[in-house]
Formats: sequence, structure tokens, C-alpha cells
Amino acid sequence: MITGVAFTFFMYSKKYCSDPRIVGIRRRTTLAAYLVVGQGAGLSLGPFLGGALYQVGFGPNGDRLVFNGFTSPAWFMAAAWLLFWGAVTLFFEDVQEVTQITSHAGEIELKTPRLQPQERLADPPPPQLSRPTSPPQDIDEGERFVLGPSQWGVIITMCWFAMTCFFILGSWEANIPIFAASSESSLRYSPFKSGNLIAIGGTTIFPLLLANIFVGKRVQDRMTLAAGSFIGMVGLIMFEALLVRSSENITFATLLVSWMFVALGFNLSTTCTLSLLSKKLPGEWNGRISTVIQCSNYAVRATQ
Repeated sequence: MITGVAFTFFMYSKKYCSDPRIVGIRRRTTLAAYLVVGQGAGLSLGPFLGGALYQVGFGPNGDRLVFNGFTSPAWFMAAAWLLFWGAVTLFFEDVQEVTQITSHAGEIELKTPRLQPQERLADPPPPQLSRPTSPPQDIDEGERFVLGPSQWGVIITMCWFAMTCFFILGSWEANIPIFAASSESSLRYSPFKSGNLIAIGGTTIFPLLLANIFVGKRVQDRMTLAAGSFIGMVGLIMFEALLVRSSENITFATLLVSWMFVALGFNLSTTCTLSLLSKKLPGEWNGRISTVIQCSNYAVRATQ
């Protein structure tokens, strides 16, 4: 339960990456790349710690029911999230709300320099000033903005990419230990070895995700999205081609390379979902945008 509640922080972390009050348009993809680097670090550290904690075992007679090889990762993450939320409560400062202040036109006094009679040729006509009959009305840009077909197309596309990328990444992380331990596989891996394989793949792609911080701001979001999707598809097709021929073709090297392509490609694609969508809609919609993208991520977590 603690882990599930803490998982909602994904929504707020993405929201701050595209908040127009503190982040400009040019910086949003860069901050999203930092967020993906954090995902890559967790992609390496999480499976490794999960495999290591599996070594806790289940007791001499299998009577260790509370803290054992299966429950120890959950206890570890519950403690980590409690410490994290304690630190957030003590040190985090929320962004102050910006209030719009409209200055209304008042009386205007026009002063002209006094000239001597011999210095002025003719008196200019007095200026005609018109005072507004009613003060201007404040209209929120987010309220008056109407979604058109192009905006709806971007929203649907980004939500689809958010769902697809997290579905594929989560499915691979969940199924690699199952496939590697099955009788149809020649690997016969324990959860510890499967965790190490996932961690090695995440560690290998980590420098490339780190390089994306500096490269991403010089490349259009749609190009990053296309490149990430292509790299991920290469990994999927490679694995399926080997699996169709025979499960004996899936070795440590082939599974690792396929996982590296999948992890790199679809992690890169998640960089652009929120940042690209935030550039197409008004800043006042930032809360709605982050909620829609994160709900797309949650939807696939419930279907895995």
C-alpha cells in the first residue's frame, strides 16, 4: 500500500518538468531527460537489489513468512519511500501561485512644457482622451482555449506512446525472470541471475541516457520519439525472430542485447511524451497534461 501511494509521485515529478512558472519551453525536454536518467538508474539498481534480497531465503523449514526472499524487496521499498516522503515534507517547497494583476486605466494628466510667446508659433490642439467605460475583464488563457483537431491528435498520440512504452518496459522486466526460469528456456536462471541480467542491461544503456541530456535539447522531440521507437522495435523484432526459430536460440547474449535495445529505445521515447504535449497546449493546462500522461502510465500497470 505504501509503495502504491508513493508511486503517485511520478505525476508530480513530471508536472514540475513542464511547469511554465519555473521551466521554459527549451528546458522541458532536458528536464524530462534527467527524469529518464533516474528511471535508468532504477532500472539497474532495482533488479539487482531485488535479486540480492532474494538471497534472504525462506528460513530452514520455509517458515519465514513476513520477511523472506519474496517480501524483502517490498519491505525495502516501503522503508525507502517513507524516508523519501519524510524528506519531502521537511525540505520541499512548492511553487508559489502566480496571481494575475490587471491595472485599470485611471485619470491621465498630460503635462506640456511652457514656452514663451515668442518661442511658440501656434498652440497645439488639446489631446482628446477617452476614458474606458468599464474595466477590462480578465480571461484565463486556459479557460478560453478550445482544443482543435490537431491538439486532440497530439494528446491521443502522446497518451498512446506513454501507455505503450511503459507497458513494454514493465512487461519485459516482469517476464524476463519468468522466461529465464521456465523449462522451455535453456537458461534456467534463478531470480538472482535474472535480476543481474536486467541490471546489466540497464547499466549498459545508462551512459546513452545520460548523453541524451545534452543531445536532446538540440534535437526535435519528434525525432527523439521516432528514434527511440525505432530502437525499441529493433529489440522486439530481434527477440521474436530468435524465439520463433527455437527457444534454444535465446542465450544470455541474445537476451541481453534484445533487452538493451528495448530498454534504451522506449526509455528515450518516454522523454518526449509530456514535454512535447506541454508545448502544444497553454501553460495553464500543465496540471491536466501531467495527469493525463500519468494516468496512461497507470492504465498499463493495471493490465500487466
